[in-house]
Amino acid sequence: MAILGSSGLSASIQGVSIGGSRTYSPPFDCKALVYVIGGGGSGGIAYCSSTGNNEMAASGGGAGGCAISLLDLKAATTYTITIGAGGVASTPQWMNAHISGNAGGNTTFVDGSGTISTMTGSGGGAGDSTQTYNSTCVATAATGGSASGGTIANNTGGASGTATVEKSGSNSNYSGVAGSGGGAVGLTGTGYASGNALITPASYNVNKVTMTGGAGVGGSSGSTSGAANGGSGGGSANGPSNNQSTEMGGEGAWAGTGALGLGEGLGLGMLFSGSGGNLNESNGNGADNTGFNLVAGPGAGGGGSSKAYYSPFNGQAGGALAGGGALGFTESDNILVYGGNGGLGGGGGAGCGIKSSYINKIGNGLGGAGVVIIQILEKS
Repeated sequence: MAILGSSGLSASIQGVSIGGSRTYSPPFDCKALVYVIGGGGSGGIAYCSSTGNNEMAASGGGAGGCAISLLDLKAATTYTITIGAGGVASTPQWMNAHISGNAGGNTTFVDGSGTISTMTGSGGGAGDSTQTYNSTCVATAATGGSASGGTIANNTGGASGTATVEKSGSNSNYSGVAGSGGGAVGLTGTGYASGNALITPASYNVNKVTMTGGAGVGGSSGSTSGAANGGSGGGSANGPSNNQSTEMGGEGAWAGTGALGLGEGLGLGMLFSGSGGNLNESNGNGADNTGFNLVAGPGAGGGGSSKAYYSPFNGQAGGALAGGGALGFTESDNILVYGGNGGLGGGGGAGCGIKSSYINKIGNGLGGAGVVIIQILEKS
């Protein structure tokens, strides 16, 4: 049990974050805002061969649902909390193989006295994966988890974007792989989705990858539209990241991140203010726009990566309640690489690659575990 504390902008007395299944009784009778958030789904995996007219695509995982209630909690009552697990890892894949992710688990808040309706944040859906040969390939978006029992809101979690590699006879000798990031938890409505990842026939004449970042609690990650060897930054707590529509410099292009600022928060309590991840080749994969940070800021999605020259070769993880960024691996190192993990309740990013040899394996970004957040507003 972690104490979040109160913000200078908050009238709450105490914030309690519960990340493991247990029973709970408040220290005194109180009025509280209760958030029940399901686990996020894990992303898919697609590892494409660059030598055989292959197309592969994988989508990120969906975020968990979020039920919100304003409740009168009693010190004499025992409340039972069950935390949904995040979507687990799929079997890492060798080249020319793909596998879907796994759904997150449900989180519940149950009143032992029967006075309060059961609150449920359902787990986010699993990321998809698919493969075609010399034809258009589409990985469908993962769905966000539903929610029920909230007296204020029952918000569906953010979906992931679709991932598509289009194909035509004019480029039939080339391969491509696309992957999307994970969705974000919805605090004030349906959660934001990650951007769509798209490679069009006109955008490549050699083997290409394109990835999108994870969604933030305040905005979607940008989409790639025709871009190849490019990617989008993660959405931030305060807004979306930019779309990426062209390939720049031939070695990977990064769309700008969402603005830093006070964004979506938890009711009267903690406000998130993270800037979305924006991976930078010169700083190494896993870096955000300020340096070597493996996790995006609070409430912000991880950046999407489509190159991997630098260690640690993993997609950037999302901050709390945000989605992980997708990873596109293109190098020849004998290592295991992964998509970015989702933050609490957020969807994991897809793990993707394109190569001509079986030198490494690729894994998916894990879904973030569910959580129950209790903000005590006043003592009764």
